[in-house]
Amino acid sequence: MKNCDKSTCSKAKVEFPELCFTKPGVYTYVVRETTPSCGNWQTDENIFRVIITITKDCSGKLNAEICYRDGRPVFVNRYCKPKPCLEFAEYFCNKPKFQF
Repeated sequence: MKNCDKSTCSKAKVEFPELCFTKPGVYTYVVRETTPSCGNWQTDENIFRVIITITKDCSGKLNAEICYRDGRPVFVNRYCKPKPCLEFAEYFCNKPKFQF
């Protein structure tokens, strides 16, 4: 995985270790982000199901078919700029005027 911090990086690619299957079957995995939201950062809460079907051909070789039930996993995290304090802004925009 690319070393990325939230202040300088807009995209990061994650690669998972290779999976090894030894027998035919249907294997279901869930892919999601596990880092919680923090401060003004909102972590994507989408969950993607990945189904891997392993079959054996007539020569005994295992073959894999991958199905992304919810589409290919793509996570979008968002940074929300803090909103200025309205009271502070209103105070300076509408300063009381004094006459002497």
